[in-house]
Amino acid sequence: MGNELLFLGLFASSWMLLWAAAAAIPIVLHLLSRRQRRSIRWAAVQFVIAAQQKSQRKFRLWQWLLLALRVLAIVLFAIALADPVIDASADVPLDRRPRLQILVIDGSMSMKARRDDGTRWSDAIAAASQRCDDALPGDGFLLLQVGAQNDWIVDTITYDPVEMQQTLASLQPTDSEAAFDQTLESLSDRIRSIDRDALWNGEVHVVIFSDMQATSWQRVSSQTKLTSDALWEIVEVGNEEVENSHIETFHVDAGFFVAKQPLQLHSRIARSSRADTAPMLVQLLVDGVVQESRRVAIAAGSRGEVHWQLPLSQGEHVVAVQIPEDDLNADNVRRMVVDMRPALRVACVGSEASATRFAATALRSGTAGSLQVEEIVAPRLDRLDPNAFDCIVLCDLGPIGAADAQWLRRYLQQGHTAMLWLGPRSDPNLFNREFANSDSSDPLAIGRIESLADAGQYPIDPRGYAHPITQPFQSHPDSGLITTPVFRYWKILPVENSRVETVLGVGDGDPLFLSKRLASGGRLIVIATAVNPQAGTGDASWNAIALWPSFIPLMQETVALTRDPNPNAETAVRSTEREAGVYPVRRDGKVIGQFAVNPPVAESELVTLDRDRLPQRLRPESDEAATVAQTDEVRDAGVPLFQIVLACLIGCLVAESAVSRQLR
Repeated sequence: MGNELLFLGLFASSWMLLWAAAAAIPIVLHLLSRRQRRSIRWAAVQFVIAAQQKSQRKFRLWQWLLLALRVLAIVLFAIALADPVIDASADVPLDRRPRLQILVIDGSMSMKARRDDGTRWSDAIAAASQRCDDALPGDGFLLLQVGAQNDWIVDTITYDPVEMQQTLASLQPTDSEAAFDQTLESLSDRIRSIDRDALWNGEVHVVIFSDMQATSWQRVSSQTKLTSDALWEIVEVGNEEVENSHIETFHVDAGFFVAKQPLQLHSRIARSSRADTAPMLVQLLVDGVVQESRRVAIAAGSRGEVHWQLPLSQGEHVVAVQIPEDDLNADNVRRMVVDMRPALRVACVGSEASATRFAATALRSGTAGSLQVEEIVAPRLDRLDPNAFDCIVLCDLGPIGAADAQWLRRYLQQGHTAMLWLGPRSDPNLFNREFANSDSSDPLAIGRIESLADAGQYPIDPRGYAHPITQPFQSHPDSGLITTPVFRYWKILPVENSRVETVLGVGDGDPLFLSKRLASGGRLIVIATAVNPQAGTGDASWNAIALWPSFIPLMQETVALTRDPNPNAETAVRSTEREAGVYPVRRDGKVIGQFAVNPPVAESELVTLDRDRLPQRLRPESDEAATVAQTDEVRDAGVPLFQIVLACLIGCLVAESAVSRQLR
């Protein structure tokens, strides 16, 4: 069976061989022409019959020759229609098995870089299409596009090179990174599964079309293992130098994001080393309209900071910064979505007015017009309207039962922020029942109270000022944050959840200030000590936080974190969109907001990886690559047989005509 398949593989259109069945027509006609005759002999014709029998053998030979020429003409015609292709070189054996070609296209953002007559992407598509043109009959194809994920465009073996070329032409690059370490691992697994499932019995050739951008290949080392069941080759495209300036960062300072109050915006721009010395045009846009343009002096090959101050009206706005076009335009604009409100509504809730007074006073200090602060003395939460406040501060409220915990869950799921100060009235057992849940989807799952620290003097650890709440304190060491007296606190063990962060530490590494950001955009903050400096019995004060100068900025920075400039950032992280831009956020079929997707900065560095860092099988000087190159050269030396068969057909027709005339 294998030999028959190999025979059919020598024809580009094997099904056209069915025309050879028409060769039976001359044979049938010949047989029909041999009619049975009744012979009557008489004396007058005996001498004629004797003369005819003498030449009959010669006549019959000419008839058989004519029949053979006619049958051969039809067979040659069918073979010509089947387009025979065979390698004329003795270096390639006729029993060479068809090859499975796995075409891998780098679809990362750097492939969009332009050159004089196209892009790196167009070069890759053209090179892959040429591989389809050069394929031998019987070769199969698979197609993988590499980006943020490995996307198998053609995941079932196809034998149609024209269809593969049409699929290649329909592909587009993405605004994402490519991780070729995962790609190579996925390819090796796929090749092993093909071999294990006996889906292909022949050579497997992996051809990767990439610009070899360093970031995409940086995690691929010489120790990366590739399966030996395939031939590996890299076709490098677009290694010419290009001019590419890009915007590295664009962010806004934390604040209350109240309408008409200026936002502090910051952008950092990296200028191409090939740029001229003229100042660069940098523009700030709001909802697609240019609000301000500047000419900024940034030297070629260096970076520059551009700062903006921008008041916005109430509502959601798309703010962007952009620079002029160059050889890679995908990274010339960065966007953010900001939601401006009339004012931020904060409720300070406690069982005693003495506790809420300290928090409310700190929040009202210098925030007139930005914060609407209300003090509420209430023993329970379930009587409050969860939509009345953007942030709620629980000031030594006391034991939090099941009803209050359920109210907090609904409140956080609506995208609000809750801050809990745990004083001496807190009940560890009730707290652990509601806040130590192992289910990471529970909004309240943040940590477990292990015990109450003994009375003493405990230092505060700012944890490197890494959290947005503490970052402003790093440049103001005299604010008193790390010298704040803490005498007692609850020892909390945080749950294992990547969303839970320790903002401040205390004592021997215990968390004092925990923060958990939720998928809804809300945030849960737990402080493991009391807000009221008078908390405790007798002289057993818990701390002097509310009396320290760092308390006011600490409270305001924490509440400012409530107003995320992009409340849908979590949606953006999980987005499957592959192009940079602004996309709607839908909930229950309704658009509830927008989020911005920005291009990866790493793809803007158009630096090529040193090929010596790659595994041996991917290096151009490897024996395997040389074997592939030699095979391609021999394959290119092949001669199509269509012209030869056609010449034989014409010769056969001429001979048939001559024999026909001989028989007349």
